[in-house]
Amino acid sequence: MDYDKALAQLYQNLEEDHTEKAVMACLGIARSAKDYLNSAVLMRELYPNKQEVARMLYDDTSHLNPETRQFLYNESLERWLQLHTLDFNFLDDPEKDDHRVLLIAVGELDAELDQLERWIADTVVPTGIHPFGAAALADQFNRQKGTMRLRIKALHIIKSRIKARCLNYAIQIERQLDLQRKNQGFLDLVQNDVNNFFKARSEENSQSETKARLSLKKRWWNRFKAFAAYRTHIGSPNVKSGGAASQLKLSLLRRWWGCVEGQHPDLPIIALTNH
Repeated sequence: MDYDKALAQLYQNLEEDHTEKAVMACLGIARSAKDYLNSAVLMRELYPNKQEVARMLYDDTSHLNPETRQFLYNESLERWLQLHTLDFNFLDDPEKDDHRVLLIAVGELDAELDQLERWIADTVVPTGIHPFGAAALADQFNRQKGTMRLRIKALHIIKSRIKARCLNYAIQIERQLDLQRKNQGFLDLVQNDVNNFFKARSEENSQSETKARLSLKKRWWNRFKAFAAYRTHIGSPNVKSGGAASQLKLSLLRRWWGCVEGQHPDLPIIALTNH
């Protein structure tokens, strides 16, 4: 996964106020990085249904032991509750003061906000009715609008918290990538130094080995020439004359030279026959 490109797209979604796209981008990064805890938290933002979250979480964590999976499920639920718990009762009902947790998916935030805004704008007292009826309707509409405005406030708070969580997660991933790049850069530098060191030593050893082989070949070639001159001097069969003795001599010289050279065994024989 190209994390830099994914983070750039995530920042763009946050700037354009596309909260659902930002959460989906964070979820993609978390699942790609095998960040199971944050994946579970982001899954809950997309799917508040606990059965759906458990199924998706199991698909990603089936290789983990049951205790770890249970910890991920409980800890993600705790973090989701911290984000969705409000400081006020958004139902504006004293008898239901425990209504402080707003259960809503991130994909429903913008749609519900638009719907509530239109409802408040459209809820007006109709004209042409009795003044007492108009006053009663106006009082009823004001109470309902107050409740809707509380819910709108709750939705904006939840949306802002989700965006802040996505931003913090993006910053966290960026820091991890920077640390990885620094560590990788250090390892590459060390590896480059090691390679250069061995390369320099290898070149020195190769040059020394080449000089030794040339010196050895030179000594053996001098011995070949001395041997050929000696045999010619005492009247041995000439190399050019053919015959069994010449062939035997050629064969022995080829074997002798091949032990030193390893290639082109005929070269010293050609030089010897032209002596």
